[in-house]
Amino acid sequence: MSDWKRILEQLPDEKREKRKFETTEVNIVKPKRRPYFGLNPVLVWSCVGSLALCVLVFIIWVAMTAAEVRQWDESGKIYPGVTVFDIDVGGMTTEEARYTIEAYSDNYFSGKQLKICCGSESVTVSVKDAMTTVDAGYIAGLAYSYGRTEGLFARARLINRNSVRPLEFSSGFTINEEYVAQMTEALASLVEKEFENYQVTNTGTSLEITRGQNGLAINRTEVAEKIHMALSTGNFEDITVEAVVQEAVPPDIDYLRSTVYVEPQNAYVERTGTKRYVVHDEVVGVDIDTERIKADMQSDDWDFKEYEFIYTYPTSVSELKEILFMDTLASCTTELSSAASAKAVNIKLAAKEVSGAILLPKSEGTPGEEFSFNDVVGERSESLGYQAVSSFADGETVDGIGGGICQLASTIYVAALKAQLEITERHSHVFPVGYVPLGEDATVQWGQLDFRFRNSTEYPIKILAEVSGTKLTVTILGTDIDPDTETTLDSVKTGEKDYETEYRYNSSLPYGTYRQKQAGQKGYTCELYMNVYRKGEFVERILVNNTEYSAANQIIEANPVPEDKN
Repeated sequence: MSDWKRILEQLPDEKREKRKFETTEVNIVKPKRRPYFGLNPVLVWSCVGSLALCVLVFIIWVAMTAAEVRQWDESGKIYPGVTVFDIDVGGMTTEEARYTIEAYSDNYFSGKQLKICCGSESVTVSVKDAMTTVDAGYIAGLAYSYGRTEGLFARARLINRNSVRPLEFSSGFTINEEYVAQMTEALASLVEKEFENYQVTNTGTSLEITRGQNGLAINRTEVAEKIHMALSTGNFEDITVEAVVQEAVPPDIDYLRSTVYVEPQNAYVERTGTKRYVVHDEVVGVDIDTERIKADMQSDDWDFKEYEFIYTYPTSVSELKEILFMDTLASCTTELSSAASAKAVNIKLAAKEVSGAILLPKSEGTPGEEFSFNDVVGERSESLGYQAVSSFADGETVDGIGGGICQLASTIYVAALKAQLEITERHSHVFPVGYVPLGEDATVQWGQLDFRFRNSTEYPIKILAEVSGTKLTVTILGTDIDPDTETTLDSVKTGEKDYETEYRYNSSLPYGTYRQKQAGQKGYTCELYMNVYRKGEFVERILVNNTEYSAANQIIEANPVPEDKN
């Protein structure tokens, strides 16, 4: 210890006087070891030892397993649990297995049966008749080879697990293919049905439908394969196969309807000119009861059905002619001031053009034909015989060719209103007229003002216009489908305006004289109503129009006496 003391004393140390060195062995402590990666070394070495022990145990187990498998492989024996035809050949050599299979197979197949089912039908196959010979040596070889191509552990499981492993094989035996085919055909004869489609015949007055039949067939290849599999595995449980169905589909009833359907068409009138027409034949409608047929197609209790055509008989030519223009829908008569006046001449010429005009009725998607006064009468000219007649223009009375025919337009207007036809264009006069009540007039002017109405009934109408003496009568003929309904017109004056007197100088008059060039006429406002009656009872009151008429000034022309001649 003296040597340690001397060494320490020689070390440089400023606080040497405070250092006390103990030389006793008790105070000398051995330095601690550093831990491995922060772990307790004891724990580390314990884990290493345990892991090494596990590896050693695993190696020993693998070696024992390999030895066991090698022992079986070297023994030449079939792995445990392998069965052939329900015979346990496990643990046998191939020669032992061959002998056992040969000795057992004849008795094994005797009396065994295989039932092939399809739907409610079935046939029974005799296994002995189906399997003629068995190559026991070949099958024993297959049994020996079972599992030997697997890995070490898979083979070990085969050896140690107590389970049955039926051997499946498709060769090594001879199947009586003729017998199998015979039994397959026997099943087919019980199951298969010939496909028959539905038959539809149009006799001209009906549809005849013969019920179809679903076709049934079996897949012969599938049946033979299932028999082969059952024979090879020795699994003789019932075999079920499904029939292939070719369905007989009922006919498309909507399509059938389209082949026979004929839209009914009433006899109808076609206009070939303003006043000429032809009547076309009716078309009888043809149809079938699709709902009944569809219901029948869903049921199974029939083989044959006949469905008579359903006919719809529309209005025939003879029936149409009987009702064509048979009723007077409305009529209006107005009074002419003179039967021989120029105005009467003009009205007669225009009435001749109008009388006999035909308007066709509305039809599905198409409105009725429209009457145009200007189109029917045409332009009024001297070359056609029209004469000059006084009429109002710019508030004054002037002469105009074809004047006065507004009375015809007004008379037609009133008749059309009473017939409850649709008025599409109407213009009132500027000043009141004397031949119809307020609100019942209609004025026309070539190229500017027209009077129009539409045939809104269900049948053709014809317009008649006639001048007899001083009476102008317009009649609208048609087919009255509602004879119990009548109409009247009621003109209600709602306002009145006085006329004024206008004085004008006229040097052509003698001095000191005057004359009335134009009489004054009051202006009015009015409302025109239509009263509707059914079976004599009032039903409703309809406003037809609101009309305003201007006052016509009185015009006085004079030629006063000059002052130098007084």
